[in-house]
Amino acid sequence: MPCTTYATLEKRKQWKSYGMWSKKYPEKHKIATKKYREKVKYEAYCVYSNPPRCKKCGINDLDVLAIDHINNDGHERRKDFKSHSSFYKNITKYKPNDLQLLCMNCNYKKHRNGGIL
Repeated sequence: MPCTTYATLEKRKQWKSYGMWSKKYPEKHKIATKKYREKVKYEAYCVYSNPPRCKKCGINDLDVLAIDHINNDGHERRKDFKSHSSFYKNITKYKPNDLQLLCMNCNYKKHRNGGIL
């Protein structure tokens, strides 16, 4: 059995107190979680366009922008991540060059055209 370090014990205490806080204040937790997800997503979008905008048409509405897999392998690649946040954090950290930022309309057109933008 590995030796438990002080840092590990402190981390466990932090997570335990966070869990208690999130149960005590569910609305605040919901708002904080949403803000965190939006921040992580925005940072990932900025990797491909700063300020974020569609590569094809130039629209900059964050509500309609999405990460597109250039090689059309998104279904397979999504299996590697537990959540959207972990996917976006991975983009920010590694900056893969096989992704691009498209709006939903351009992404759909690409799909309908057999992967050609």
